[in-house]
Amino acid sequence: PPGRRNLIFAIKQAGVPLGGMVAALLLPSLSERIGWQGAIAASTLLFAAIAMPLLWRIPRWDDDRDPTVRLGASGLAGLSTIFASPLLTALAITGCCYAGYQFCLIAFTITMLVTELGWPLVDAGLAATAVQISGIAGRIGWSLLADRIGRGIEILVGIGLASVAFGLLTASIGPGWPPAAIVATLIGFGCCIVGWNGVYMGQTTRASGPALAGLATGGVLVFNFIGVIFAPAAFALVSKLTGSFAATYAVFAVMPLIGAAALIRALRLSPPGSTRAAGAAPD
Repeated sequence: PPGRRNLIFAIKQAGVPLGGMVAALLLPSLSERIGWQGAIAASTLLFAAIAMPLLWRIPRWDDDRDPTVRLGASGLAGLSTIFASPLLTALAITGCCYAGYQFCLIAFTITMLVTELGWPLVDAGLAATAVQISGIAGRIGWSLLADRIGRGIEILVGIGLASVAFGLLTASIGPGWPPAAIVATLIGFGCCIVGWNGVYMGQTTRASGPALAGLATGGVLVFNFIGVIFAPAAFALVSKLTGSFAATYAVFAVMPLIGAAALIRALRLSPPGSTRAAGAAPD
C-alpha cells in the first residue's frame, strides 16, 4: 500500500547494512585469530549455511513462475523503462551516485581509522558496526518520514545534501579528534548515505507503477551497481594520490551532490504527474 511502501522496502533493504554489521563485528576478530584467508572461508561457510535451507522453499515461493517465458527475451526492457521517464532516469543517476559513495564509506572506514588514526583493528571494526547500525536506523527512519509526509523525492534530496556535509566533515577528522566525536560523525554519515535505500526503492515503484515495478527496480539497480563497482576503485586510487582516506571523502562528496541535483532537475523540468513511467498508476 502507498502509505507503507517506503517502510516495507526499508525493512527489506535493511538486510544489507545488517550483513555489513555482522561482517564488521566478526571479520576483524577472525582475521586476527585465523588470518584473513580463514575469515573469508568462515564467511563462505556462513553463506552455505544460509543458502541451503532456502533451497527447500523455492517450489513454494516460485509457484507463480511461467515456464514459457524465455530467459533474456527482453533483457533491455528495464533500461528502456528507465529512460522513458524523466524521474526514473534521475533516480538511476541518483542511485549510481549514492550507492557508490555509500560503499566508499563502508569499504574504507576501518582502513582510515587504522592507518591514519592508529586505532586497533577491533576498535575500528566496532566503529564500522556503528556506521551500519546507523544505516539501518536511517533506512527505517527516513522511510517512516516519507510515508508520513509523502515527499520521498525531497527526502532523497535532503539525504544527499546531508551526505555531502558529512563527507566534508569526515575530511577534517584527524588524530586530535576525540574518539567519541569521530564515531558520532561516522554515525551521522552512515545514517544518511547508508540510509537512503528504502525511500529510493519506494519512489522507484511509485514512479513506475505496479505494472512496471519489476522492470523499473531492476533497471535502476543496474546503475546502483555501476556505482558500487567503480566508485570504491576510484576512491582507492584518489586516496593513494592524496595520501589520505579522510580527504578523499571530501573529493567524492561530489557524488551525492550530483545525485541530489539530478532529482531537483527532474522535479523542476517535469509538470505534475509527467514524471511517471507509462502505465503507472497514481498512489
